[in-house]
Amino acid sequence: MKNLDKIFREFSKNKKEIAILLSGVGSGSKLFQSYLDGHSQILMTPSHILMYLIPHWKEWNKKECSLDELINNVFKFHPSLFNSLLDKSVSSGVKNLGEKKNYNFSINKGKFKKTIIYILRNEEINFKNFFLALHIAFCYCNSESLVKKKILVYHLHDERFLIDFLKNFQNAKVISMVRELKGNIIKRVKNSQNLPNYHYLNKADAMLLERKSYSNIIWALHINIDLLKKIPSINSKVIKHEDLIKRRTSVLKSACRFLKIRYEKNMEQSTLNKKKWNFNIYKIKTVKGVAKHILEFKKSDYFFYEVFLIDFLNYDYNKKYHYKFYKNFEKNILNFFICSFVILLPSKVELLNFIKCFSLKFYYNYLKSLNFVLNKKKIKLYENAAFFYHKWQHKNEFFKIENFFLKKMKKKTSIFWITVYLVKKLISLILNPLFVIIEYLKRILNCYSILIRILFNHRYYPNKI
Repeated sequence: MKNLDKIFREFSKNKKEIAILLSGVGSGSKLFQSYLDGHSQILMTPSHILMYLIPHWKEWNKKECSLDELINNVFKFHPSLFNSLLDKSVSSGVKNLGEKKNYNFSINKGKFKKTIIYILRNEEINFKNFFLALHIAFCYCNSESLVKKKILVYHLHDERFLIDFLKNFQNAKVISMVRELKGNIIKRVKNSQNLPNYHYLNKADAMLLERKSYSNIIWALHINIDLLKKIPSINSKVIKHEDLIKRRTSVLKSACRFLKIRYEKNMEQSTLNKKKWNFNIYKIKTVKGVAKHILEFKKSDYFFYEVFLIDFLNYDYNKKYHYKFYKNFEKNILNFFICSFVILLPSKVELLNFIKCFSLKFYYNYLKSLNFVLNKKKIKLYENAAFFYHKWQHKNEFFKIENFFLKKMKKKTSIFWITVYLVKKLISLILNPLFVIIEYLKRILNCYSILIRILFNHRYYPNKI
């Protein structure tokens, strides 16, 4: 452990740098991280396992936890950092690594705890010090050589935690991902919203929350990189997902220059914890070197006016990052007014969500899923996972109240709690059309907000790597 104090001081006194990796418009951050994995000069934990460390820290800080309690909380709330088999997420990809898909990493908790206590034995216990000690202890226990490390790369993933992080690391560099939006919106609805909801939630709740997915994504994809506006331009860059696939080597070399580290040949391999990363990237179809699913969008996913709306709201974005417009048009007053009208028209997803509210099949599947819960089959409790309480789209969901009922249902056979729960869920079903309309109105307001920011030139487009 003789070098740990020195390495900690070098990071804490800004002699070594910090870089943050963000998902941006929800595409390619884990892929990019997989190319950084194993770099001799990078200090990094696998995937985005620690993305919720900041909101967790706020909760722990309120309770004035001791160092021992803080470390035990990391074990409890981030268990897959120490045993990848404990990963229950839908997208981190930390399990079944290697050529034979049979490698899963683990870290000795006792050694980790001893190491982090040693590093912080004479230090103030605050977020900055704990964060640095956690990363150093992980890499030390992961048998990595720490002497050559020049930069700590943290996969924060979610831009909404960025400001809190920068309070502790003001000079951190930021890399965010961008991607062509027409081909991404519906995929984000399905893969970033609906898929995780069905993975973590009971089916009845996931079915109802589909009404929010489109408005959530429309807002997120148009605000994420705008959140980087407060960061000095010299410290903030973006990477196009398309470039990462089409011209990977040159992008990685440019990223190394930005991070002030040398390019290493092992960066050409997509790995996690130095083992082959099996996250579908090897099964993609390419067109002229670019992933087909990135280049194309299904016209059938949209009404004709939606494509104009998306392109107009992202006119400068498309110009900046050289994305093609579906049809050429000018950014002028006439099209501005056309866009302000088109915003009021429902999208295909919104219309289908409303029609689905009156579908007998929807009612049948909803009641069938309730029957599973009433019979205590496959009940999912909404307890420790940060997904329920810290994921941005669930901030206004009442999962704690829902979990109260679920626990009562699971532990007791009282007809009272069964009746209350059933009535509550049936009322939610009856009111669903109203909430679909509310989400439609929310999406309209969000689009007008984007349009106003365009009008006053308040959108932000960092330079790309």
